[in-house]
Parts: sequence; structure tokens; C-alpha cells
Amino acid sequence: MEYHIENMEGCRVVYLKGDLDLYTTVKFRDIIGEEGEHSDSNFIIDLKDVGYIDSCGIGALLFFFSAVKKKNYDFYLTCLGESVFEVLKLNQLIKFFPVSESVSSALLEMSAKGRT
Repeated sequence: MEYHIENMEGCRVVYLKGDLDLYTTVKFRDIIGEEGEHSDSNFIIDLKDVGYIDSCGIGALLFFFSAVKKKNYDFYLTCLGESVFEVLKLNQLIKFFPVSESVSSALLEMSAKGRT
């Protein structure tokens, strides 16, 4: 799994590339855990280039979501591919996670709530 992080309008945007599964979740948790602990900002996770997610990947997203929410910041998933969308839908998480079509639309939603 590859990633890069950008700051946009007071928000940390994490772009992931590759699979989010049993083999990559540890790396993801290390990256995101450090970001979440040391950052006081909203987060957007862009999943456009994630082709596959399993239960370990879902667990990592839930872990990070709860850490961000505990600090009273916003968290969005964006650009869900078809397979990622289906996995979240099957696990009834598509309504749990805030989801937006794009990074820019997530930023607009946060801005409308006065969160950026």
C-alpha cells in the first residue's frame, strides 16, 4: 500500500493506493495512528485507488474514525470504488461512515458546517 498526505483547507487528506487488507492494515494503522495522535484537524480518506478492502481494513477505518471523533473533528471517506462500496454496504457501514463523492465535496460539506 502506498499513501501520501496533503493539507487542504485545515484538513488532512490521506490518499491511499493499493489494498487495505490483513497484510497492509498494520502499516495503515501506524501511519494513521501517528497522524491522528499528533494532528488537530479534520480528516478525509480518499479511497479512489483502493481496489480491495477486507474486515481488517474496515477495522482500521473504524479505529481511526473513532479516534478522530473523540477529538471532535470530522472524518470522511471519499471516492469509493465499486468493490470498496459493496464491502461497506454489505457490512451495513455505508450509512455509518460519512461518505462523499470527492475530496472537494467533502471539504464543501465541512465548510457548510463551519468545520474548515
